[in-house]
Amino acid sequence: MCDTVVENGGLRSLIYACRSSDLPSLRHAAVCLMSLALFGGSGSHSEMMRQHAIEWLFCLAFHQDEVIKYFACLTSAVLSTNPELTAAVNASCTLNLVMPFVRSHSPIEFARQHLVAAFQHTCRKNASDTSESQTSFSNNQSDIAHYCCENQYTGGSADWLKRLVPVMFSKQFEPRVLVAFHFAVEATLKSDMKCSHVSVLLI
Repeated sequence: MCDTVVENGGLRSLIYACRSSDLPSLRHAAVCLMSLALFGGSGSHSEMMRQHAIEWLFCLAFHQDEVIKYFACLTSAVLSTNPELTAAVNASCTLNLVMPFVRSHSPIEFARQHLVAAFQHTCRKNASDTSESQTSFSNNQSDIAHYCCENQYTGGSADWLKRLVPVMFSKQFEPRVLVAFHFAVEATLKSDMKCSHVSVLLI
């Protein structure tokens, strides 16, 4: 699936989005690059290097926004475990930013104050209600019922998190530390949602 997305220009669009000054666009681009690093195979990783994603991750890692910076570092940590990309990731020096980030942040506070706040609720009108778009505003409760509000950022899925586990066995210290930090972040998010996926995974 990832290879198909890359072949159809998906990675090129993500790289282009890295040039944006729009904060939400940059945040979503950083998260998407992370997902591509996790779910993409060697072909996708090779394309990430060929299209200079590693260099763009370095730029994102210096962004003032903590979420963008975080996912840029986390993506670099994942890519560094691919032997074909290790040298390129190390040469970019993005991993040098990992320890200062971890030392200056609490995973609990980062989860609650940065990640959740960065991806706000999005409300959309139910598809079944499009024919009623011209209804009167006289009944506020009725109007509200037509909308479905999605939750804020809830962390990675179980499969997403399982793919992070091998990074904890990296030969380099920084990827191991950052992934351990991320599991603490995920545990906070899942605990706040009363979800046990992370604890089951770690057991």
